[in-house]
Amino acid sequence: MTSDGSFFKSQLSSISAKTVSLGAKQYFRSRNEQKIKFQEEYRYAPLSGPRSIRLVRIHHGADTDVVTCDVFEVSLDNQPVFEALSYTWDLDPEWSWTKLEIVEDKKKEERPILCNGKTMHISMNLYHALTEFRRRRWTLPIWADQICINQNDREEKISQIAIMVDIYRSAACVNVWLGKVTNVMSSAVDFMESLPEELAKPVQRSQTSESTGSMSAVTRAFGNISLVAGSLGDHYHWLQVIFVLGRQWFARAWTLQEFLVASKSRFIMGNKDISSNAFIKAALGAIQFYMMDPLATQVGLNTTFLAVRKRMEGRATLFKEREKYQNGKRYSAEEYMSVIRARRATELKDKVIAGSALLDDRVSFKVDYKATTLEIYISYAKESLWPEVGLFALSLVGGTARSVEGLPTWVPDLGMDLRPEPLRYCGAPTFSITPEGSRNSGYTIEGNSLHLSITIFDVVKDVGESIWSWTKFSEASYNNDSKLFKMRTSGTAQSERFGLMFEILNRLGIFYAPTGERTIDAFWQTLIAGINLRDKADISVWRDRFYQFFAFTLVIIRAWFNEEKKDISNKFIPKASKNKWMVPLIADWPNLEQRVSSFLDFHDQHLDEGDDSNITIRKEISRIAKRLLGTETIDDVGTWQSTMTDLLSAVRGQEFYGPITVFGQHFEVAYEGKRIFTTERGYMGTGAEDTRPGDCVVLVDGADVPFILRPITDRKGAYTLVSEAYIHGVMEKGGELLAEAKFEPIIIV
Repeated sequence: MTSDGSFFKSQLSSISAKTVSLGAKQYFRSRNEQKIKFQEEYRYAPLSGPRSIRLVRIHHGADTDVVTCDVFEVSLDNQPVFEALSYTWDLDPEWSWTKLEIVEDKKKEERPILCNGKTMHISMNLYHALTEFRRRRWTLPIWADQICINQNDREEKISQIAIMVDIYRSAACVNVWLGKVTNVMSSAVDFMESLPEELAKPVQRSQTSESTGSMSAVTRAFGNISLVAGSLGDHYHWLQVIFVLGRQWFARAWTLQEFLVASKSRFIMGNKDISSNAFIKAALGAIQFYMMDPLATQVGLNTTFLAVRKRMEGRATLFKEREKYQNGKRYSAEEYMSVIRARRATELKDKVIAGSALLDDRVSFKVDYKATTLEIYISYAKESLWPEVGLFALSLVGGTARSVEGLPTWVPDLGMDLRPEPLRYCGAPTFSITPEGSRNSGYTIEGNSLHLSITIFDVVKDVGESIWSWTKFSEASYNNDSKLFKMRTSGTAQSERFGLMFEILNRLGIFYAPTGERTIDAFWQTLIAGINLRDKADISVWRDRFYQFFAFTLVIIRAWFNEEKKDISNKFIPKASKNKWMVPLIADWPNLEQRVSSFLDFHDQHLDEGDDSNITIRKEISRIAKRLLGTETIDDVGTWQSTMTDLLSAVRGQEFYGPITVFGQHFEVAYEGKRIFTTERGYMGTGAEDTRPGDCVVLVDGADVPFILRPITDRKGAYTLVSEAYIHGVMEKGGELLAEAKFEPIIIV
């Protein structure tokens, strides 16, 4: 390095004058803000009436000046002309070049501004919005909750929340602030606006189509049939589009109401305005691009994207929802639950409060803003959900994971995703119970207890880990402590080791006693909850799809494990890897292989007399392994010459791609988050992730699917709800099998 400083001069000369100027302005503004940081703090005067609000008028000024504004009171009854701000308090996560990952804003930094000559500290995201509005020389006053509501006055906050919907309805325009814009983000916005209008017209697609559809978590990860080749430039733009569409504003509870009720809206990111049509085109275009582009498959980008596909679809439909709302559409209690569960709120009770104005007039619900989250969730279930959907509300609870302590198990927890999905949503068969013993009395709710009638059909005897663990083994969320993946088996007790479902299936025998069919057939039909099975020919087609799905899954697991380990003296030694959760799985690999081998030996036999196809799972495993890896066993890593990237891209051209896609799609819809169990009578089914021996499989008087209840040992006749249960062989025949069933009253708490 030279001593005369020429190196630094050459580096500085490459920095544009605009960058230096911007940095200098920010520096001098920061210096000026230091002077007011510890000045007299702004103090709120009480609001005059229940319809009074405060507004903020931003002063014009240079970029080097402290942000100054006037705060004044108006009454909504006087129809003031103002605009409102819809934003998130915290900064959006950003990409860290040092950590090479997206990181949250943990500093929660605040900046000082002057309100009526006094100092107020506001969050960085609001600060950035105000500086941009000042640059634009905004003339109309704005309403921003952080400034306009005294955040230290609980009574005022409650009263302002009660009129929040009126504030946003009254605003001349609701400005949606998506945060600062970088050069990369600016380029992405330009790209979004330039997309062809045809992208704004989504292709209609049936969720249960057998010719198209998303793949399961494993099969999706290996690409989709390529129709259009994308360039590296395309990938650069689409990745940035996903970052724009991933702004946390889209995922918050309050912003849904703020956007839907607005008479006019404007999306702003830094100095860029973004049209609503650009968002729709970008969301639908991103879905199409990553489903069709071969490069996305080869480098694994499609895996990352498909994990957030539902969110991308939600971005596109959000604008359609606003159009419907403006035309008079309101949410039913069930519809609102499905929307709000995917959104976040700092206070969980806001998930209900923030949507009270979006509900249909027929939905009876009165918001008590002073109530606790527990009280509000129970009230929503009692007053809105149960009167609307009746016993189907039991299916809308999901599993047993709870974010609110003390919440009764019959009350949906809006702080948790709905997992597993109701069988009705999956297209699974249902039954109608009309035995003589049925009283069809429905239900009653007393206090925090639900009273209804059930007949105990059976008791859970054995539980094995979910095949969902197999299909999720490579996903990032598998690495954390998410309650959604409680069934994962890595690193747990020996009784929870990977692959124990095979032992359960072996104990059932070759033939499944309740129905007389092969156990292997009962198994895969349970995985897809019996959907789309119409006749014997249909079952034959789906059996072949399952064989290929199962074989492909096992081949990929074997290949991935071989890439994650070293073979030293025939011992599996885990190597350093970011996938630390794989360590116990690799250690248990020989035992897993033995369980798989025993299962195949036991069940992999000729299925139907007169069927000379002679297809077995073992043959499918060998065929797929040979096609993809050049070896039928891949016991020796040295025989596997391809990289995982090559393997992923090779799948698209194989004839088994279609069958594994179709089975994987239906499996994912019907099975997510469940585990295999068998009952005392030998019936096989699926339930929530923490189903355990001793749980009761019951039929509820008036319901059309079975449920799993857990008896409370010290309270006779009292139970907690675990989840819905699919029981193979019972769904269509429920009334027949229970012709003499006797229903007894019970309590669910």
